[in-house]
Amino acid sequence: YTLQGIFMAQSKKPTTKKTKKKDATYKNIMVAIDDSATSKAVLKETIKFYHQLPNCKLRIIHVSDENLIHLENKPTKLSMELQKLIKKEAINLLKSVQSKFEKAQVKNFETKIVKMSASNQKIAENIINEAKSWPADLIIIGTHGRRGVHRFLLGSIAESVVRISPVPVLLIRK
Repeated sequence: YTLQGIFMAQSKKPTTKKTKKKDATYKNIMVAIDDSATSKAVLKETIKFYHQLPNCKLRIIHVSDENLIHLENKPTKLSMELQKLIKKEAINLLKSVQSKFEKAQVKNFETKIVKMSASNQKIAENIINEAKSWPADLIIIGTHGRRGVHRFLLGSIAESVVRISPVPVLLIRK
């Protein structure tokens, strides 16, 4: 037998098992952003990704954590003003995303502010809950790439999302 003959003999075997091919194309892509330089890089990469998969739907979310501003769970005049400011900043952030996507000819997208549902819930959990309810089949999120003590002290939302996500996560690092 020659090596070529062995490969030919193996390739002549008919396959009778019919498997249903699963479409690997992502249809619902959720992108989690904040107002950081890393998120700007995420948006840039998301636009490239969209142009490779123009039939996908994009949902750009920003998790608004207004729970941090209440002292002892009692709203004050100051906390109410801070809450309004946080909401205004979130709206402006998503308006800038909308403008950027329209300029880049991204057609099938929506933006959403996800409000933290409970003071004991983490941002990563809110991202995953939103991904499940939409339903997303891919999450894109930025990572600062911190290591060691910085990561330990600051935590990593992206790392938590990767750990608990039921769908693939694409990490973008600036």
